Amino acid sequence: MSILYVVPTPIGNIKDITIRAKEVLEHTNTILSEDTRMTRKLLSLLNIPVNKNFISFFEYNERQKTRYVLDLLKQGNDIALVSDAGTPLLSDPGFPLIREIRRLKKVDKENFAEVKIEVLPGATSIATALIASGFPTDKFTFLGFASHKPADKKKLLKSIRKSSEHLKVTYIMFETQHRILSTLNFMKEILGKNVSVCLCRELTKLHESIEYGSVIEIIELVEKKKIDMRGEIVLLFTTGI
Repeated sequence: MSILYVVPTPIGNIKDITIRAKEVLEHTNTILSEDTRMTRKLLSLLNIPVNKNFISFFEYNERQKTRYVLDLLKQGNDIALVSDAGTPLLSDPGFPLIREIRRLKKVDKENFAEVKIEVLPGATSIATALIASGFPTDKFTFLGFASHKPADKKKLLKSIRKSSEHLKVTYIMFETQHRILSTLNFMKEILGKNVSVCLCRELTKLHESIEYGSVIEIIELVEKKKIDMRGEIVLLFTTGI
């Protein structure tokens, strides 16, 4: 039997690695890594030897590498899948591989019936931001990375306006420092000036900041440069409060 481990890594604070994740990274010889340099650095910080078989596995090559990874699993190799930070597959590589393993477990039982997928719980900026926001947590929608196309972004916000008029739903998206202001202005235009916003930046890191308020208040903070927009940004909003 071989195992594909899906291993979350810290989103900022190295102390957030779990004991189980560290054990898997110590004892697994093959590691699928979004950026092998970052994974080597992480292992070094955790005092784990870096004499591993690192396989580059990211958005633009994961479909090409899937066949090779499947062959390794078929041969009985345990493999750990990691992203640069947080839980893999959440807007990170891995979905095609998991889907193909699930399919092969049904149609190629001779080779894949004993292949196991183990998903470890761990760090994710999505849950961290949601809990910190104070917004409804019983109903939320993760939108992934915001589109860089203004027309697509406006279309999405219009669909949210139509679907959430009577629902207390929290929406979560990733945004960049260069587009955050335009996104907030689109929200004001389409969802209204009173839509509630939580802007989380550099979660769990030294310069973490979390700002709450109406979209108008957050726009003002960004325009007046009262918030440092560098780093990872998670943007949450709701029309329900």
